[in-house]
Amino acid sequence: MSQYTDTKHRSSVRQQESSYWIKLEPEVNCDKTDEASTYSLQSEAGKFECSVSGLRWVSKDKVDFKYQFLSWEEHIDRVESLQYMPAGPLLDITVTAGKLNEVYLPHWICTGMWTH
Repeated sequence: MSQYTDTKHRSSVRQQESSYWIKLEPEVNCDKTDEASTYSLQSEAGKFECSVSGLRWVSKDKVDFKYQFLSWEEHIDRVESLQYMPAGPLLDITVTAGKLNEVYLPHWICTGMWTH
């Protein structure tokens, strides 16, 4: 492995570790019982992770944003017409101030419905 490849690999592995990210607790809003919660976060410059969902982001300046998990149900016809298969959660992310430079979507979500 070249020095460049080895350095890049170590950097990638480090970024996957939770200790590399500053965890933030979101403000959780749910206006209607049949609607998914909306998570609101704000941060200064840095590398952050939502403590609830594992969503990660990098910002070079202050940023405010909100996000909500959506159902694939209303999008499934379009997805199937393109011969795609949904994989992972569908998120609606809205930046309300500033800019997100990078976003890393969670690969899983706990619904609290798992039984042994």
